[in-house]
Amino acid sequence: MINQPEAQAVVDQIRECCEDPIYNGKTMGVISLLGEDQAKLIEKLLLETIGPEEMEKRHLVCGDAYAFQGDERDVTFLTLVSAPMEGHRIHPLASPKDERRFNVAVSRAKDQIWLFHTATLNDLGPNCLRYRLLQYCQNPQVQPITIDGLNIERLRTTGKTIDRANVNPPFPFDSWFEVDVFLKIVERRYRVIPQFEIAGYRIDLVIEGMEGRLAVECDGDAWHGAERFQEDMARQRMLERSGWTILRIRGSEYYRNPEIALERLWAKLKASGIKPFRQYEYEQVVKDMKEVDSGRVREATRAMTGSSELPAVEQSNLEEEGIKGHQQKEKITDEEVLWVSRIGAKIWFQLARWAKVQGHFEPDDRRLLFNIGRKVQFNFKYPPSPIQARRAKKLLEKAQRLGFNPEE
Repeated sequence: MINQPEAQAVVDQIRECCEDPIYNGKTMGVISLLGEDQAKLIEKLLLETIGPEEMEKRHLVCGDAYAFQGDERDVTFLTLVSAPMEGHRIHPLASPKDERRFNVAVSRAKDQIWLFHTATLNDLGPNCLRYRLLQYCQNPQVQPITIDGLNIERLRTTGKTIDRANVNPPFPFDSWFEVDVFLKIVERRYRVIPQFEIAGYRIDLVIEGMEGRLAVECDGDAWHGAERFQEDMARQRMLERSGWTILRIRGSEYYRNPEIALERLWAKLKASGIKPFRQYEYEQVVKDMKEVDSGRVREATRAMTGSSELPAVEQSNLEEEGIKGHQQKEKITDEEVLWVSRIGAKIWFQLARWAKVQGHFEPDDRRLLFNIGRKVQFNFKYPPSPIQARRAKKLLEKAQRLGFNPEE
C-alpha cells in the first residue's frame, strides 16, 4: 500500500531540511509504518529530488522499522501511510508484533522525529498504536523520570524526609550513600544503573554511554573487616582485567563537600567520552507543530525524541542463539563475559552489519553478534553464555584483522 501525497510531503520536507543550515551534518532516515512499498516510493522520489550524493552524505535510508534494527539516525521521518477511505475502516494495529515494530521505529532517532499522517485521531481507534503515537506527538508530555522502576522525584523526596538511621534504603540500593550519589549523577542527565550485576558480582553504580561504561563504587566509612576488603579488591582486579574502569568515592569526602568529591567523577566521564542520555532530561523540548498542505496529508508533527509511552521491546525476543560447529578446547571463564560487556552495544551492531555487507562469517555468527549487542543494550538481563562470549570476542578480533574499523 502507498500514500502518494504523504510520500511527496515527506520528500518535500527532507529537501527543506537538507537546505537548512541547522541540519548540516545530520544523518536521516525514512521509516514506513505500513509495509515497504511506501518506503520504496519515497526513495525513488528522493533520488529524483535531492540526488544520490546528498542521500549518501546523509546516510539516508528508506525502509520499514526492521531495516533500522540496531541502527540510528539523527533525524527520522515516519510515514503512517494508512488513510481513511469511504466505506473502509482503518484496521487497528495492536498485536505484540506491531508493538515491537512501532517501538523500533520511534527509537531510531537521536535528535528529532517527524511524523507524517493522513488519518486523524477521529479516524483511529484508541487501542491502535497509530492512535497512541499520533496522540503523543500532538500532545507530548513529560513523564516521571524512572530507571528500572525507580521514580526519581519520589526517591529524592524520600531521601530528604526519611529517618535514615532507622529506615533502610529502597531496593536495589545497599546504602543511603549510594542513593545520594545516584541522584547527583542523574541530575547531570546520565544513565546510571544501581547494583549492576555481572558474572556473579555487583557494582554499586554503573554509568552508561553509547560507547562505554564507568563503574562507581561508594565506600562508606564503616569498616567491614580485612576479609571483606580483600574480597572487594579481588573483585576490582578481576573487573579491571576485563576492561572495566572503576572509580571509588568515599563517604567522608562526599558528605564533607559533595561538589569537590564528585569532580573526579565528572572529569573521568568526560575523558572517557561518556555523555548524558536524552531520555533522562528533566525538560523535553517540543518543536513547533507544522501544517503540511499536500493533498490529503493534513498535518505533520515534529517533536524531540523522548518517552513515547509505547510498549518496551519484550525481553522474550532476546532468546539464546545456539552456536553450531564450534568446539571449545580452551578453558572458559566469566572473564570473557565481562570483556564482552565492556564493548558498547553500538560496536556489536556495527560489526554485525559490516559482516553482512562484506560477506564475512556465517549467518549464525552474524546473528550472535547482533544478539550480543542486544544483550549489552539491555544490561545483560539475559547474559550470554561463556561460550557465546568467547566466540563473539574471537569474531571481533578476526574482523579487526579483516579491516573492521568501528565508527566513532
